Amino acid sequence: MGDTRFYHPTAGKYIYLMAYTINEVLALATERGLNPPEWKWKPLKTYNGFTHEQRVVGWQAMHLAIRMKLIEPASAYACEICRATPPVTLQYHSEDYCNLAEHVLCQHCHKLLHQRHRYPEKWCKLVTRYAKGDEWYASLAMTGFNE
Repeated sequence: MGDTRFYHPTAGKYIYLMAYTINEVLALATERGLNPPEWKWKPLKTYNGFTHEQRVVGWQAMHLAIRMKLIEPASAYACEICRATPPVTLQYHSEDYCNLAEHVLCQHCHKLLHQRHRYPEKWCKLVTRYAKGDEWYASLAMTGFNE
């Protein structure tokens, strides 16, 4: 466990990326008597090779990490793509559901990112509008997803 400090340009401040694993967060929550939130929506499709179950456990771990104040809520930052801030809904996103989420996106950009293979023209338009160089989202694969 540990933290990595990095500057979040859209938030205009340094933040600490948790180096906890999902299992460590879940174990810490259990030690503190906290239960993970219940998934109440329809099952998620496989994304990036990660199943519904894996994605939900990642979501639960993020909610527990916020609840235990191990990480700030996404609303403390700005969307890494369009720079939107609250009152816009901000969410954490990860391309790798073995680890805790590492990016903050507004609901609109998050939805387009997950649907980029289905609506490539919308995704490309968004990337063209906001990417200025080597942003992580500009180089994401456009194929190989089930969602």
